[in-house]
Formats: sequence, structure tokens, C-alpha cells
Amino acid sequence: MESNYEALNLLFIGTYSQNIHIFRMDSISGYLEKISSSPSTSSPSYLAIHPNKRWIYAVNEFVNTVSSFSFDSINKKLSFNNSVSSEGGSPCHVSIDNSGKYVMTANYGGGNVVVFPIESDGKLQQASSFDQHSGSGPNSQRQESPHAHMIMQSENNFIYSADLGLDKIFCLYPQHHQRHH
Repeated sequence: MESNYEALNLLFIGTYSQNIHIFRMDSISGYLEKISSSPSTSSPSYLAIHPNKRWIYAVNEFVNTVSSFSFDSINKKLSFNNSVSSEGGSPCHVSIDNSGKYVMTANYGGGNVVVFPIESDGKLQQASSFDQHSGSGPNSQRQESPHAHMIMQSENNFIYSADLGLDKIFCLYPQHHQRHH
């Protein structure tokens, strides 16, 4: 059964704590009511909701993992599916490709972006694609190395990755496994 997040006015909040929290929002008053929290997980921060609205993915920055959760829309609860290595340090962003078949992660500390296949039950497989950024940016005081901090797929299916440490945006062509910036 699919849920409609807009009709339910649900907010999923990653907080760097030990849980993802689910709140219901009253769209008239703005009042937030906490309705549940995920099972304990380490430092979930940035979240991505799968297009089927049954799975939620979180980066766990302090332990260098990406976690998968299933959402029970009836009971408004998350259950833990699995975690995999982010394949780099300090994952800070997670998104889902247009097909809904892959989770993409940017690793700030590792300076790389990684793609993970999604299994039929929402669990993550080990990384299938890895792109390491290299070099330094124009400000040597704060851009000594790559710091990937965003990855997303556009409507034309190109994958874009922004790197704060390099002051560059990379365009990945998934069908050709090539990178341009």
C-alpha cells in the first residue's frame, strides 16, 4: 500500500542523533507532533525517500555508512533494512536515481561519489560504481582536497556531483561511464 506524504503531512527528520524522527504537521497551524522514531541507527543525517514511498535512505556521516529503512504507512513506523559502507569518509548527501533502482551518495571526507543498487525489498547492495575526485580548489586555506557534497540525476539522466573542495561540478554520463567538468 502506497502512502501519500503530502496528504499525511509527514516529515522525516535526520538529526545526527540515534534515530530518524517522524512528525505529523498541521498545515494550518504549523504545529508539529512527533509520532514515531526509527530503530536506533548511528547519526542519520541527510535522507532520501524512494519514489514508491515505502523506503527511506539515510547517510550516517560519523560511521561512513548508508542505511535503508522500510516505512509502514499504516502504523507510521520505520523498520531497519540494512547498512552498507559508503565507500568513503563522511557521507553527506543521498539521492535516488530517476529509475528508482539506485541510491547515490556523496562522501565529503572521501571526496568521491558512489552508486548502490537497490534490491527488490529496498535493501542496498554493495557499491556498483565509484568516482573519486582529485586535486584542490583555488582557496588553499579551505580547499586542500576534494569534498564531494551533492549528487543528483537530472531529467535528462545525466548525474551531477558538486565538489566544495574543488569548486567544480562534475557531470557523469552513466551510459558511457565517463566524467566531465
